[in-house]
Amino acid sequence: MGGVSVRTLDYRLLAGFGLAILGLIFLLRGLHGEPTHSDFRGIWIAGHIWAQGQDAYGPLFVQRGVALFGQSHNPVMWPYPPHAWLLALGSQRFDLSAGLFWWNLMGAALAAIGAWLLGQAFAADQRARLVLAIAVFSFVAFSTASGGAMRMGQTGFIAFFGLGLLAWAMVRRKIAVAAVAISILMLKPQIGLVACGALLVVPDGLAIVAGGAAIALGASLPVLFLTGPATVAAGYLHNLALYRTIPYDLPRSMTGIGNLVAQIAGVDLPAIGMTFVGAAVAALLVRLHRWRNADDPSPVALTASLMMAIVGATVGFAFLHIYDLMIVAPAVALVPMLRGGARWSAIVGLAMLVRPENIAHILLLHGQHGEATVASIGCLTLFTGAVANALMANKPQQSDDAEHVPLLGVQAGFAAG
Repeated sequence: MGGVSVRTLDYRLLAGFGLAILGLIFLLRGLHGEPTHSDFRGIWIAGHIWAQGQDAYGPLFVQRGVALFGQSHNPVMWPYPPHAWLLALGSQRFDLSAGLFWWNLMGAALAAIGAWLLGQAFAADQRARLVLAIAVFSFVAFSTASGGAMRMGQTGFIAFFGLGLLAWAMVRRKIAVAAVAISILMLKPQIGLVACGALLVVPDGLAIVAGGAAIALGASLPVLFLTGPATVAAGYLHNLALYRTIPYDLPRSMTGIGNLVAQIAGVDLPAIGMTFVGAAVAALLVRLHRWRNADDPSPVALTASLMMAIVGATVGFAFLHIYDLMIVAPAVALVPMLRGGARWSAIVGLAMLVRPENIAHILLLHGQHGEATVASIGCLTLFTGAVANALMANKPQQSDDAEHVPLLGVQAGFAAG
């Protein structure tokens, strides 16, 4: 494999640093968000309710929101699982504007840490790790998803970090850390459940899923003891059912195959059902790739297959808003490891997902539904890449380092530097 000179490599690193700095500036512009129009209000209100020893899943959530923000209060219910109380309780220590600022600053930090973890997982030496981390972080920073997450005070940065932590832990066979990652991903169940499905067909996967469930349950105990397990469970399930009644949570406003079916056939597929379909598909993709590559047991190859399956199946089948699509960023780290149709499908899908509203504008698809449709096509293109990868045998490896990313064909140059 051909190398490059240290000087050429340094120019690339310098350009990468410049891009990362621009991305950071672009990202930090949104730290203040829009407090009066943000979903973060729900996190902030839930924190206040729990701090007073009351039930955030009940009618008090809406009553408190209307009292503070008027009839336009949004969201209209608390949709997160009980172990999210840790995040909510921390946010209520500030006023709303300051809380959103610190929430978004935490999100920016998690974006940087998640990108670093993915670089550590999939590249063989320090320079390659740095370039890979810069590429992932830049994708996140310039994406519509990160801008929307900051404006709305959403949880996409946390989900992205969870995927980065899972990849790092799987490569290093850190079962306990992987379990922590699953508990983080379960803050967004439509992402966490797909990840659990994929993990169930890999070595130690059952232990990781069980550990993640135990951590989430343990973290939920204060809320369960506060108002009673039955009250919490009934309130949480009731709130999830309300999703079918909220216009911006219907399939045509979200992404994935559900959006396209709603747009073309006028049929709204069930969100929970499609999440479980995604989990089953993710498991199938991982199983297929392991069968095609039974002679390559390396943790890097297994983790790359796992991450591609999780990302592809989640965005293909689970219902996500555009601001949730930061979770596709791990695929940026995987592109150099993919080949043929899998690589090109991933590249095209990622290109469509970085700023789908620009493509929608060019195509004269105006409004939220137009952006969601373009993003949905990008999601299915990325999913196609995951399917192609599952059906493809890995390229024969020639050295221990080669199991990591041969980044842009310059792995030898990295090692020589």
